[in-house]
Amino acid sequence: MKNYIGTIIKKIRTNQSITQKQLSKDICTDRQLSRIENNESCPSAYILQELSYRLNNNLSEYIKYSDCPSGYEVKNEIDHLMSLFNQLKHTKIKNIYPNLTILTTLFLLMQYLK
Repeated sequence: MKNYIGTIIKKIRTNQSITQKQLSKDICTDRQLSRIENNESCPSAYILQELSYRLNNNLSEYIKYSDCPSGYEVKNEIDHLMSLFNQLKHTKIKNIYPNLTILTTLFLLMQYLK
């Protein structure tokens, strides 16, 4: 199974307008980061932790979604739905997904992640 953690790292990095050189400084080489972002290499636990600090984002939260090419978007969508659910804004959820209840939506997202 392919691992897409590099795609997730790249998405977060580019959203923050950080260059590969800036992100990799004192963590790994530019080339190593490029290979990670192109999913040609997996980062070590140390590199993942250091990149997390530099990006101010807990990358380990994305690991369970890293087998999905759109794992970044899936995780953020689940977080968004859970936030709405936890705030008991059922009407807002129904406006976003008019044909599905929150439980159905969450179930379908979880099935997609398996």
